[in-house]
Amino acid sequence: ALTQRRQAFGGKRVGLGVGIGEPTALTLRARTGRATAVDVGVGASAFGTPRVHVMYTWQFTTSFGTPFVNWYAGLGVMAGFDKKGEYYLAKKTADASLWFVTDEVLGAARGSVGLNWFPRYTPLEFFAEVNPIVGLYPKTGIGVEGWVGIRIYP
Repeated sequence: ALTQRRQAFGGKRVGLGVGIGEPTALTLRARTGRATAVDVGVGASAFGTPRVHVMYTWQFTTSFGTPFVNWYAGLGVMAGFDKKGEYYLAKKTADASLWFVTDEVLGAARGSVGLNWFPRYTPLEFFAEVNPIVGLYPKTGIGVEGWVGIRIYP
């Protein structure tokens, strides 16, 4: 079954695509092993535009008894570079505001839990992902984001 998925990809290890949600971004997944990958996203976000994230993910390929539907988890970092600096991580303040403004680079740790589907005999991957985030710089905070998308392995 895993061989069927490899045949669909033609042995290709790099997928390019787009994700919509938080963030809305171009995405690249480079498979580093049978069940590991590095994911990169560059796009627009409330966290900052441009916004970049880099994740290391682990695929759990036997989760659903088929190699075509898997779940995965990952850890990584993200940064936003927007001059307006609207930062959406939840932060307890005296006025209970969830926003603060800065002109600095914004940085956070990012986790991921996702589900992907590889339609049989195609070079496509559809994904849906939820990401807990922890603001690290310039202030701390927590938040959750999510996105869905598609990648093609050309």
